[in-house]
Amino acid sequence: MTDRDLRERLRALGLTATADSFDDLIAAATKKRSSAVELFERVATLEEKDRSRRGLERRLKRTRLDRFKPMADYDWNWPTKIDRPPDSITYTGTGNVDGDREIKFEYSDARPDKLLWNDFR
Repeated sequence: MTDRDLRERLRALGLTATADSFDDLIAAATKKRSSAVELFERVATLEEKDRSRRGLERRLKRTRLDRFKPMADYDWNWPTKIDRPPDSITYTGTGNVDGDREIKFEYSDARPDKLLWNDFR
């Protein structure tokens, strides 16, 4: 069996870090005259680190976090006035009634006589 075949078998088993650093592992084991237990401990440590790194990369990719804008690049020129007419402002919120019922309400300045609310049980 050649080194290439052994690397392919290691990758098929899911030991990608071991397959990638195969030459380094063999050289270190030969140089230090490590026992089989020490070699397997080194392989286990290498695989644990690689799996935790890949897991972190996978979780970060799933969060879909973009790069954050530095505070120096932030646009601090906020508008001083609201650019819509005040009759289109809508207030929404939730509240508790009697401690056991929760309501959701909506109040619009355009229709001050109308209060919309939903009762959630």
